Amino acid sequence: MRVARTIQSLSALTVLLAAVACGSGGAEPAATTSAAASGPAATEPEVKEVVFTGVTANAGNWAIQVGVEFGIFKEHGLDVSMIYSQSSPNALAALIGGSVQFTSTVYDAGVLAHQKDPRVINVAEGYRSYPEYLVVPPSVRSFADLKGATCGAQNPEGIGDALYLSKMMEHGGSLKLNKDFKLTNVNLNAGPALAALKSGQIKCIAVLPPTSSLLEEQGYKILYDLQQVPEYQNLSFFGINAMKPWVTEHPNATRAFLSGYLASIAYLYDPANKQAVIDLLAKNAQVEPGIAEASYTWVTAGAYPRDGVIASEVVPRTIALMKSAGSLDASAPANLDDLIDNSYVKAAYDALPDSVKNGPGPKGLLPDGQTPA
Repeated sequence: MRVARTIQSLSALTVLLAAVACGSGGAEPAATTSAAASGPAATEPEVKEVVFTGVTANAGNWAIQVGVEFGIFKEHGLDVSMIYSQSSPNALAALIGGSVQFTSTVYDAGVLAHQKDPRVINVAEGYRSYPEYLVVPPSVRSFADLKGATCGAQNPEGIGDALYLSKMMEHGGSLKLNKDFKLTNVNLNAGPALAALKSGQIKCIAVLPPTSSLLEEQGYKILYDLQQVPEYQNLSFFGINAMKPWVTEHPNATRAFLSGYLASIAYLYDPANKQAVIDLLAKNAQVEPGIAEASYTWVTAGAYPRDGVIASEVVPRTIALMKSAGSLDASAPANLDDLIDNSYVKAAYDALPDSVKNGPGPKGLLPDGQTPA
């Protein structure tokens, strides 16, 4: 039933969020805050170190990996450490618990988290496309071969890869979750995903590059692409999350982080850095450079945001998708106006030099016809 799926998705996230909220009290105490200033170096960050968590080492958080590895965040006055939490709910739980200050999560997980704790906000765009692939063994010739199958997902039902897999199964093969196929928990990192397919534990999985490239090299094939599902076309994949009290108390550190993030996107876009960034992704994702190179299409597509702003349509479209999948109740608001705060990333972008804003590589700006939230 749709109601059951909604409760399951919400409760999976609620358990994680409640567990950390009880012991943490949310954001850390405020440091002394400097007065606001117009230039990137005119104010010192209130803290010198922050922690960012991604889900796995993939092309989505590639720019953060770049900023950490090549010292770009340090150039903006901030020492950024990066960890991996293995799912969007885990990442949000760490954020709410105060063990990390920034994370990147899919917008659907952010919507659920914000409903439970309105302090969770998005402060920047992550990627303006949905390059998610449904990978199957070579014996699967069509969706008909997946009827009755068990598929793998890392996130809870109705969130992230579990939602995308369900949408591809429904749109491509008219297969309904819990009626025509079921889900089991599987780690999306390259090695565990391959092992789950090889063992027969699962018959399909929705993954990102470079995991999808590794699986293809091993003889598995892409049956479907999320971009074939109309609701996901021209929609953003994920955003950068933070806690509203933390960014309010640390505006200079927030701007330093976001300036470093945008400068890291510019570094990623520069063709002169191609091999260096590919080697970095290969190292972090624990795949060969040739496998990681396939992910460079994310760069040439130009969907990393040089301006960092989140479009006004992202959250309403995400909410509509969640309602249609049953991961959000039909009575929920059509939009969450206070989930998005573009003010910090706008300030960070405005303060960057033109050499960064207009550097080599794709334009990476908000597409024509879209407006910032």
